Amino acid sequence: SLRRLAKDKGIAILISLHNIQSALSIGDYYLLLRHGEGVAYCAKEELTDEAINTTFGVQGKILDIHNHKVFILEEKL
Repeated sequence: SLRRLAKDKGIAILISLHNIQSALSIGDYYLLLRHGEGVAYCAKEELTDEAINTTFGVQGKILDIHNHKVFILEEKL
């Protein structure tokens, strides 16, 4: 896995994703951009619903299910 590769090699891996669920399952830190402007930079534990909602123009919530973060979409704005 990418996480194991990064740990074994002592490196950081930068991935650009537009899928919220994939990002939540992979990332440890997040840089959220909307139209090229920074919305948030934070660790997974500090990521907020508001930051995701603002970045993607949606309304939803981050939930912790069995120690895995998931984003539940409520509605599009």
